[in-house]
Amino acid sequence: MNNINNNLLENKSFQNFFVDCFFNKYIQSFEFLKSEYVSFIQVIFDISYPLSRIFEYKYEHIQIFNYNFQKFLTLRSNLGGAVANKNVIWLRSVDENNMIYFQYIVLIDANFFKNWHEIIDIVQQHWSLTLGTDGSDLISTCNNRDSLKKLKNGLVFYKKTSEFEQARQERLMLQQVISLAEFLDHEKQQKDGWMISSTRQGELKKII
Repeated sequence: MNNINNNLLENKSFQNFFVDCFFNKYIQSFEFLKSEYVSFIQVIFDISYPLSRIFEYKYEHIQIFNYNFQKFLTLRSNLGGAVANKNVIWLRSVDENNMIYFQYIVLIDANFFKNWHEIIDIVQQHWSLTLGTDGSDLISTCNNRDSLKKLKNGLVFYKKTSEFEQARQERLMLQQVISLAEFLDHEKQQKDGWMISSTRQGELKKII
């Protein structure tokens, strides 16, 4: 992180072990993309299940979704012969109604997407296909979750700017994820977490 923003990370930890891993994996991913790319975009969203009892959590659901979502990102980033590294970090959580949902942070080369809404549209499409139902109301972003509405989604980091501007961009992205992690930490519900690695092979790895 930029030295200007080191104070944001000082003694930053979270009570829930999985949330702490989730946040630290994000920091590692952010530093990697910052070192490798001129610009990259950060998109935050979560996916949930319909309230209907006919839809029950199955681990296969998230396996299928992750495979197809990452496959799309890989195919999209390979257009024109270029290859974009991407980091997709996710955490399984339980809300106040005891409903399982999945929180995601995506970091990817910004050259392959006109805006972050493109990524959300694909998320909605693949989650709908996974469940076999309309998933338009099952995707939440910073813009439609009351506790996170103050945050702006689709933040972009540009390396070809002044040191001051880079520090500002970095601070906004970091503050967004800190706010998200604090929200998840305060839920104090049982959580589990995995990370899809940033390798081009797209290997699925558990955080622990």
